Amino acid sequence: MGLFWKLYLHPKYNIHKKQWSQLLIQVLHYIVGIHLFGFTNYMLGGWLTSIWLFGTFTLSHTHLPVTTENLHWVEYSLLHTVDIEPSWWCDWVMGYLNYQIEHHLFPTMPQFRQRQITGRVRELAEKNGIPYRCISYGEAIRFSLQNLQHVSDEIVNHKHKSS
Repeated sequence: MGLFWKLYLHPKYNIHKKQWSQLLIQVLHYIVGIHLFGFTNYMLGGWLTSIWLFGTFTLSHTHLPVTTENLHWVEYSLLHTVDIEPSWWCDWVMGYLNYQIEHHLFPTMPQFRQRQITGRVRELAEKNGIPYRCISYGEAIRFSLQNLQHVSDEIVNHKHKSS
């Protein structure tokens, strides 16, 4: 998926938007990266980065219920994402993606600033009777692994029912 984003979606977006300087920077990034690190190491680095990025997204999204209900985007952001408790190491490891509720509410805000508004967002949620979920890093891992188990159990059970 990371390679798909990097080698197809990003260039396609820049071509579509006629952002030629961005496309040039991307091409130079690939040329310099492959030249400095070699093709295999460059691809391995991209693969490991993708694993980290998708793992980080998983911790604050996948264990929450899916809905087709038509909600206001503020409600949706609060009900279908969680924050991971802040700490210096968690902020660093997750690249401030542990403030996922704030990220969904203010997607253009620099991520390192989102910590500054968590209190205000929490107050907004409380004032409107919407839960504001903030869980520990360990809980997020546990919930994500439980969700993977639940999904795999559903697949196995579906296969047994259809056979």
